[in-house]
Amino acid sequence: MPPPGRGRFAVRDRTRPGRAKGDRPHPRAKRRFSQNFWVDNNISRKIVGLAQGEPGDTVLEIGPGTGALTRHLLERAPVHAVEVDRELHAALGVEFQAEPRLT
Repeated sequence: MPPPGRGRFAVRDRTRPGRAKGDRPHPRAKRRFSQNFWVDNNISRKIVGLAQGEPGDTVLEIGPGTGALTRHLLERAPVHAVEVDRELHAALGVEFQAEPRLT
């Protein structure tokens, strides 16, 4: 039998990879919004790196969720983010409150 907390019925750590344990838990995905959340920071950087755009462009991000892509997009351009989930919208507002390039 596996030790407690391991094996088939282990409780999974729901914190983001690369963050201190318990720092910021993942929100629970809501089926009605068909939510899926990026958790791999390297993949987010690669996706943003592949995005094509001209200097001075503004990015429209539909469904920023937890802001996994948003924080990398902001390094390149101003971002208009549209989030319908009120809880995620509020969390993004708190996390990016000091970021003037995000609306």
